[in-house]
Amino acid sequence: MVLALSSDEVGAKSVSHFVYLISGKNRTADLVSLLEVENPDTAIIFCKTKAETEQVAKELQRLGFNADWINGDLPQRDREAVLGKSRTGELRFLVATDVAARGIDISHITHVINYNFPESTEQYVHRAGRTGRAGRTGAALSLIGPTDIGHLYYLRLQYKIFPVERSLPTQREWKTRKELDRLDLVDALTQVPIKEIDRAVASRILNHPESLRYVSAMVASLFGGMEQDVDEMARGSRIERVAAPSKEAQESNPNVRQRENATSGKKEHNRNSDEVKRRESPKVVHVHDEQNTLLYLNVGKRDGFDVKKVLTLLKEHVDLPAAEKLQIKLRDRYSFIELPASLSDSVIESLNGLAFGDLSLKIEVAKKV
Repeated sequence: MVLALSSDEVGAKSVSHFVYLISGKNRTADLVSLLEVENPDTAIIFCKTKAETEQVAKELQRLGFNADWINGDLPQRDREAVLGKSRTGELRFLVATDVAARGIDISHITHVINYNFPESTEQYVHRAGRTGRAGRTGAALSLIGPTDIGHLYYLRLQYKIFPVERSLPTQREWKTRKELDRLDLVDALTQVPIKEIDRAVASRILNHPESLRYVSAMVASLFGGMEQDVDEMARGSRIERVAAPSKEAQESNPNVRQRENATSGKKEHNRNSDEVKRRESPKVVHVHDEQNTLLYLNVGKRDGFDVKKVLTLLKEHVDLPAAEKLQIKLRDRYSFIELPASLSDSVIESLNGLAFGDLSLKIEVAKKV
């Protein structure tokens, strides 16, 4: 008797399998933690329902992840646009239902993530077979809640696939990560010229019996009134780094290389013209209140900016009181800075027209829509 294996089963057995045991109370938050821990280059995230695909993708987008969704309710034109971005490497995380993902041919996917663990073992194998193609390595990651344990058991029993169990970071580990995020913010906020006397005083502080109290007070003064927002800003800065596809991932995608080669053949004056048009057309999606003002800045993630870099820009060129609160939201092509209305004029005056590398900064009060 000859045992024949399906192509899906062969593919599934060639990838690595991991499961994360969760409570199931906040699955989307657990997914975000998984993405931060695993940092996959590209992934298809499988959901059980159409509503979940949109909900999950929108939450990932809100947090700064490069994600989009497809399901049976998405118009064909929009579906092709999303899949086109996936194939060319412009989209990192594709959130989909099983039905919507049928027939998709995206060979460079490095991870399959089961937001909902499938009830059918065949369905799991089919999903897992979408990664690790063309001789590449791949991984299947699954969130396992209490109701999923039985389906995991049948997967082990029927297909002899034994996923390795992993754990999401504990509260203590998240505390450590939060501290490191704040340390990164300190680095961003202290990129200023240092005099010899500054170093001498710092040396004396480090050797003083009250050194910990002195440094703690300096950190508190540095963050000032940002206490409510500093952790969100620091975490957002890290997610900006996690959310962007790695250079290696983009280079491994032949579609990206083809697109870059084609782009390099365009004339320089056309690129400059497109850049000017792009930067003069803000897309406003937020309205400020009477106490705060929302400013539009014409640079974003595609220009290499993250939260830390915007903070550094403000620190270097604007005399902002330490106690004032700021909120920074980055998009691909532009950013928003929300700050007290009394400071908006000085920020605009200091940054508008400022040369930053090859860019000329444009900052203005965001218009209502």
